[in-house]
Amino acid sequence: TEVGYRTIAVDTARGCPQGGVLSPLLWSLVVDELLRQMTEHGLTCIGYADDLVLIARGKYESTLCDLIQSALTHTNRWCARKGLGINPTKTTLVAFTRKRRLQLKNIRLDGEVIEWRQEVKYLGIYLDSKLTWERHVSEMEKKATSALAICRRFAGKTWGCRPSILKWMYTMIVRPVITYGAVAWASRTRYGNTRKQLERIQRMACVTITGAMRSCPTAALEVLLNL
Repeated sequence: TEVGYRTIAVDTARGCPQGGVLSPLLWSLVVDELLRQMTEHGLTCIGYADDLVLIARGKYESTLCDLIQSALTHTNRWCARKGLGINPTKTTLVAFTRKRRLQLKNIRLDGEVIEWRQEVKYLGIYLDSKLTWERHVSEMEKKATSALAICRRFAGKTWGCRPSILKWMYTMIVRPVITYGAVAWASRTRYGNTRKQLERIQRMACVTITGAMRSCPTAALEVLLNL
C-alpha cells in the first residue's frame, strides 16, 4: 500500500470478515481475474459469492473431460497463488446430455477423484443430468406444502385471520417458494404431472383462504381470489 511517498507491505493472515459491507465487492474484484481466464480458455464461468460453476460444451466425452481437467487444475493453481483452497468434497461434476451411455474419464482435484453425479443443487435449484426438473419440483412441493401448513394454522371455520390476510400470507410466503427459479424450469409445467403438483398446492390455499367446501371447483376459487 502506498501512503504518500512510502510503500508499506503487510502479510495478511485473515481474509475479509464474513458479513462485512465491503467483503462481496473485494471478493468480486479478486475472482474477476479467474472468470476472465476461464472465458479465454473457452469455458463459461459463472460466479455467485464464493460458488463457481464451470460449463464446458463439446461433442466428445474425452475432449470434454480433458477440458474440465485442465480448467480444474488451472483453478486450483490460481487459488493456491491467492492463498485459497478448493474443497473436493463440495466439488461436483454433472454431464448434461441425452445420451444414455457415457464414457467419462476420472477428473482429479489435488489427487482426489471427483465423482460424476446425476444431479447437483446450485443456488437452491436441483439440476439433473437430463434436465427433467423432477427432483426440483418434488422438493419445491414439499417446502411449499410445509409453508402452507403453517399458514393454515391461522385459519379456522369460526375463527382466524381475515381472507385478505390469508391471501397475503399465501402470496408472500408460499408462492415465492413455488416460483423460485421458475425462469429455468417453467417449461416443465407443460407436462401434466408437474402442473397437477402446482395446482394441488394452490387449491389447498384457495380452500383455506375462502373457507369453501372441498367440492368447489378450483377455477372458480382462483377467479374469486384473483389468483
